[in-house]
Amino acid sequence: MIGFHLFLSFVFLISTFLLVFSLRKRLSSHRESLKKMADRSGGRLVPSRSCGTVPEGTEEGRTCSKPLASLLSAISDLRGEFNGTPYRFRFTPKSRNSPPQGTVTFLVPQGLAGSVRREGKFDRWGKSIGLNREIQTGDSAFDTPYYLSGEPEGPFSLLFSQSQCRQAIQNLFSLPFPLKEVIFSPEGLTLAFTPFREEHLESFDPRLCAPDALTLLQEASKLPLIPYGLVVPPKRSSLPLFLLSGFLALGGTVALIVGLTLYPPLDKSFLLGSLRYVFPLLFLYLFFAFHFLKGHPQSHIRFFQLFLLSLPAFFLSGTGFFAYGNGALDKSEPETCQTLIVDKTITKNKNSYTYTLLLLSWRHPGGTERINVDQEIFTASRQGDGVEVTTRQGHFKAPWVERVSLLSPKGPLF
Repeated sequence: MIGFHLFLSFVFLISTFLLVFSLRKRLSSHRESLKKMADRSGGRLVPSRSCGTVPEGTEEGRTCSKPLASLLSAISDLRGEFNGTPYRFRFTPKSRNSPPQGTVTFLVPQGLAGSVRREGKFDRWGKSIGLNREIQTGDSAFDTPYYLSGEPEGPFSLLFSQSQCRQAIQNLFSLPFPLKEVIFSPEGLTLAFTPFREEHLESFDPRLCAPDALTLLQEASKLPLIPYGLVVPPKRSSLPLFLLSGFLALGGTVALIVGLTLYPPLDKSFLLGSLRYVFPLLFLYLFFAFHFLKGHPQSHIRFFQLFLLSLPAFFLSGTGFFAYGNGALDKSEPETCQTLIVDKTITKNKNSYTYTLLLLSWRHPGGTERINVDQEIFTASRQGDGVEVTTRQGHFKAPWVERVSLLSPKGPLF
């Protein structure tokens, strides 16, 4: 047994060493590619602001893990200038949930907020049902392939009323690299390329983007943040809707556990009964959310996220409160019947066991009923023994089991 544990420890150490070695080799390869890019563009490599690349003597450096720092230090930012404008290139390797990405940020603070990307089917679907409202420039050759995400009635929309800005966007998306999005933020203008593969890293030069990026920044600097006479409507926050969905999911889970424990249903008919309430309430909620969120370029994305969250939230809350209310609000009289045990089974869960008795049905002649019991009754019972089952009709007409006891001279076991 000791030898087996030593073998497992040895395998774990070797696997960890190979993983660290391959990761370090991969990051070193990326760093060499960045060095070549710096030579091509006349830039320089500087430590990124990630935990692993801060100097050890600083407060941030003392909070970092040294092994992690030594791995992450293989990746740095490339910084340079183009006609006096500073820029930063940052490469993010592929991870489990995201492809490799390269970003070029021209560090010119400005007051615009928004983004431009290629228009997708989901964007067009949202516009077709009147959910999201995209900025339109009036130039169909530009409006059709590109999606402008920003305040429809704000400075961002004025920027692309100018033909040179539209042409700059078209030039950027025509580069032989996978440009996903052009992002305006207080830090500057960021170009996000993804998936940014090894071959892209070998041939990319941030200066290819600079002329058109600087055109956008120069024109943006000429715009007043709030043009005269323009009233920008406040953007409605979707946070309350997401919080409500989260509360329903949490509350429904608790109610479902308590309801199934205190008022165990006799069969699964309570699920169908709960759906009579879940679907109408879910429809009304989504109808309200649709009209609450619509009118913004990102409305379709928020609505879809809310839809994915509200489906399990309403199912859990509807089923949970139905199961709990069916027993807690029940005023019906108890009904007692006697039947025989046909079979008994044990189901092993992750950290517990479920004890089930298969009984002759008193509701459907020739049928059977499956009822969960505690370990004491399960251990004391045998196939062919008689049991007494007490049920109630339930507030929502979903029968539930109040008590199960073995028929014996000693009476009920609990």
